[in-house]
Amino acid sequence: SKTISGKPLLAGDPHRGLDTPNCYYQNQITCPDFDVVGLSFPGCPGFPHFGHNEKVAWCVTHAMADYQDLYIEKFAPNSNGTTYQWKDKELDVESKEDTVKISGLSDHQITLKSTKHGPIISENASGTRGIAFKYTSIASINHGFEALIPQMTASSVSEADQAMEKWVDPCNNYMFVDVHGDIQYLNRGEVPVRTNENAWFPVPGWTGEHEWEGNIPFEKMPRSINPENGFIVTANNKIIGDQFPYYMALDYAPEFRAKRIVERIEGLDKATVEDMVSIHSERTSVPASVYVPHILNLDNLNPLQAQAQEILRNWIYAMDPDSTAPSIYSAFRWKLHVKVIGSLLGPLADQALVSGGRGAPTHMNHLAIRLIEGLKNDDPSLLPDGETWDATITQAFVEGVEYLRKTMGEDPESWAWGKLHYTNPTHTLADIFYNHKDLLNPPPVPMGGDGDTPQAGSFAMSKPFVMTGMSVARYVFDPSDWDNSRWIVPLGSSGHPGSPHYSDQTEIWSKVQVIKMAYTSEALAEIKVTEQKLIPINR
Repeated sequence: SKTISGKPLLAGDPHRGLDTPNCYYQNQITCPDFDVVGLSFPGCPGFPHFGHNEKVAWCVTHAMADYQDLYIEKFAPNSNGTTYQWKDKELDVESKEDTVKISGLSDHQITLKSTKHGPIISENASGTRGIAFKYTSIASINHGFEALIPQMTASSVSEADQAMEKWVDPCNNYMFVDVHGDIQYLNRGEVPVRTNENAWFPVPGWTGEHEWEGNIPFEKMPRSINPENGFIVTANNKIIGDQFPYYMALDYAPEFRAKRIVERIEGLDKATVEDMVSIHSERTSVPASVYVPHILNLDNLNPLQAQAQEILRNWIYAMDPDSTAPSIYSAFRWKLHVKVIGSLLGPLADQALVSGGRGAPTHMNHLAIRLIEGLKNDDPSLLPDGETWDATITQAFVEGVEYLRKTMGEDPESWAWGKLHYTNPTHTLADIFYNHKDLLNPPPVPMGGDGDTPQAGSFAMSKPFVMTGMSVARYVFDPSDWDNSRWIVPLGSSGHPGSPHYSDQTEIWSKVQVIKMAYTSEALAEIKVTEQKLIPINR
């Protein structure tokens, strides 16, 4: 066993933008059929992502699977978009009229069209072509929610696995442990079987050559049960080898975060809950260990640049909020990316630099990885024509230091990472009710990490370095003693701005600390502050 209790531990933290109020809420549901505590979110029943009952705990990360395709439809000539071609047939386009009601304006009538491949999301001006969107969640009747009750009543990892057979979307790295000592990984969700061309481009819808041939069978989805190394790690990284017989995805997160987590776990003897919390706060940057040695070789620097270089010389690549070295490194890397992207993409660079939601920054992640590999191999192919790595790194470093001087002052010792890198929680209604923004918006807090570290803290290159992606909950489940489990959210357990619990966990969260996750009635009685009962009226 790798844990001090002899039972498994399950820990993690979902990463996304900071919703205000919280996306995830700390809840417990107790009834005759199950007793589950975990993190729920509005609009979805149960605890599909993170939780545990008396026997089993579960959690997810995004599997980065590809389960959406685009089809170019060829509308039949002179049909005005009412029929389309498929193989040697002419099929009717399904049309539906709908009304969009706009406050203060007249109603707007729209026509919704769909083909056998899904809804039409765009048409050309002449009405001869359209793009259909095929998506597992809407391609057929979605039975995904039928997995939630079996999930909450599972008594072993085997039952938790089978509970996910009807799960559709999203595709997740689903990890679960039980009180019997078993651990398991499952890639849950439906992934269609189709041609390799579907992976890369919108495909012709009229040929019939790119149709889905069902889904990857549930029993053949990637799994791992009680692996020999004694642990399982996922961090949105690639989870299958080249020998896997089905196409799953092209775009995965870099290996940097997963690599550091594995290194930390392998360094443990008998792991505890506290060890898992410590890994939550892991801030070592793998890319920094590649770039910084090259910065240290630069010469002909002015005194301020030389002082910044000297700060990096003693750095161990930890993106700590009170350290100045992460600011120097991050400003350099930002300038490097802007320079290279501007050269490669020209007028499209500004759009590429703006990350705009799940999947939008993926191409920039790939470019970041290729830059690092190019530097390792002294390959200048991505750099502006005629430039060398030495010249490019010198320019990026000089510009990065100048940015920090103008932004934070002449003294590099005052360039703490947390002054640049912080949260910016903004309530959806704050712009509308501007006079109440101080009540609606919780205070920002400085944070460590970046987009490459297990303690996530990504930001858009178009607006450095304010955080756009971070840990929106943290948890550690302990099956040896459920009351020894821990959790935290970035704001609080209430979504009401007037509640004392609206953002009372923020300071603890910012320090990467946790609070008790009470499960038993005895533990709840010890920590509860108030109790509210909703009693139905007998009629």
